[in-house]
Amino acid sequence: MSEDSNMTRLSIVRGGTEATRRFERLVRPHYEMLYRVAYRFTGSQQDAEDLVQELCVRAFRNIDSLAELDNPKMWLLCVLRRLFIDQTRRYDRTNVCPLVAHYENPKEAVGLLPHEIMHALALKQKGLALGSNMLWDCVTCYMCQEHCPQGVCVTDVLYELKNLALKHLKEKAA
Repeated sequence: MSEDSNMTRLSIVRGGTEATRRFERLVRPHYEMLYRVAYRFTGSQQDAEDLVQELCVRAFRNIDSLAELDNPKMWLLCVLRRLFIDQTRRYDRTNVCPLVAHYENPKEAVGLLPHEIMHALALKQKGLALGSNMLWDCVTCYMCQEHCPQGVCVTDVLYELKNLALKHLKEKAA
């Protein structure tokens, strides 16, 4: 190994050590507060830990810039907030139903997904919507309703469909 590559390795190690010290000095004192804020944002321990971990990675990558700031705590809080917003936007673009997220192949497990049930109803395919296992498996957590970009009261519709399906079953049994 050449002397130049040894010097490069040595400077990386020293830089890493200095960066670690800066991180410990600038970020570590705020860790608990950042976790509490992240938990308040997400309402979930795991999601809060993930947000703070991503924040720490970004803080470490930008430790030199962070060290130059008068108030690194504000930078950390702003980045945490932006990370949460980004995460929420990504989550909103996907199916937010925890039941759907639980299955590796949700279509196979529950049939029509909530948005597909809404589409079936819009196409006047009530029988198709009533035949979905999703009606029976839905835990009425209201996640789909809270995150629906169209403002559809999805959970309320699923609840009414379930009642309608029960009514049809009782009529068939009688």
